[in-house]
Amino acid sequence: MYVLFWGLVYFTTAFVVHFIIWKIRIPRRQTNALLGIFFATFILSIIFLKPDFFESLYIFVLFTSLTLGYIITYSAIEVDSPSLSLVMAFDKSAKDGLSREEISKFMTNEKLVITRINDLVRDKLIYNDSSKFKLTVKGRRFIRIFILYRRFLGAQKGG
Repeated sequence: MYVLFWGLVYFTTAFVVHFIIWKIRIPRRQTNALLGIFFATFILSIIFLKPDFFESLYIFVLFTSLTLGYIITYSAIEVDSPSLSLVMAFDKSAKDGLSREEISKFMTNEKLVITRINDLVRDKLIYNDSSKFKLTVKGRRFIRIFILYRRFLGAQKGG
């Protein structure tokens, strides 16, 4: 019970710090900022409360699981996902629904693709080389994680 309690306290504390910072100013690289806030909060909490080694380890596992789960969820909030945007459009249309033409107008490259490309450039995963976008070294390392995971699952290389 001790581990659950303190893991939740650390996570809630980090969440409150994140919430306050976002109210003041949203950082440009939000995922990096979240990782920094959450793990700095964890480290400071461990330093001040000084639980024993194994309790710290168990709390770290719980805290890391909660943090990474939150960050994955946050990325869906950070930029509208195509599916979420579409469902919200259906919700706004209420009983009238949406025609194919309305859906086509709603789902534009500007909304779906360009925003993601800008995010990849901002996060230095790709760069613009004249008229083409190319992976950076960081981008290649990042994509290898997904390629290995897909191979492990036996999935095709494509999306």
